[in-house]
Amino acid sequence: MSRLANCTNRPKVIKALQRAGFQVHAGGKHAIITDAEGNFLSVIPNARQLNPYTLKAILKQVRLSEDEFVKQYR
Repeated sequence: MSRLANCTNRPKVIKALQRAGFQVHAGGKHAIITDAEGNFLSVIPNARQLNPYTLKAILKQVRLSEDEFVKQYR
């Protein structure tokens, strides 16, 4: 969990997910993550910092490993 604790900045999380090939659609209180075909995968709450456990759950829903996410985040 310590790797994700340093990767909780929401704008950077969104950019990392986009680099990994996901589409992020901004909404009101949440952003929606879809795959290339437009299939719904998950949501990201609109907060400056994400809880590491919330981030881990999002990564699980989009089927992205923590290692791959950390590579895209940096």
